[in-house]
Amino acid sequence: MAKVVHQDVSAATTNQVSTAEVSTTEEVAKTVDEAEVETYEQVAFSLQEKEEKKAHGELMLAIIDADEVLQVRVAKLYEDKTLSKDDRVQRFANLINARSQEVELAVC
Repeated sequence: MAKVVHQDVSAATTNQVSTAEVSTTEEVAKTVDEAEVETYEQVAFSLQEKEEKKAHGELMLAIIDADEVLQVRVAKLYEDKTLSKDDRVQRFANLINARSQEVELAVC
């Protein structure tokens, strides 16, 4: 009788361990899959962000190229070596906005 009980306990323990191993393997696989999805989403978002920045930069350049007054003002910005790249981009945007307002007022 003791031997039968021992075998039953041994079999039950083996089943529990096997079930635990399967659960752990499935959980690990699920975690890896989720991490890969997050990574793909992050890469896709990063690429989209870069494309949007590039398109915005191209638009700013097109606006500057189309306006001689802006070209002169932008040239002066490039002469200022104390500006960081971010400061220069912000000033470009400010120049474009200010010039747009000037043109609107001139048209009215």
